[in-house]
Amino acid sequence: RPGDIAQIVYTLLLLPNESVVPEVMMNCVFETL
Repeated sequence: RPGDIAQIVYTLLLLPNESVVPEVMMNCVFETL
C-alpha cells in the first residue's frame, strides 16, 4: 500500500513529535510486513 504509507508519512510531517508518532510508525511497519 504505497499510497497509504505516503499518506501516513505526510501526516507525520504535519504532526508534532508526540507519542502518537511511534505508534503510527509501528502500525505502518507491521502492516508492511
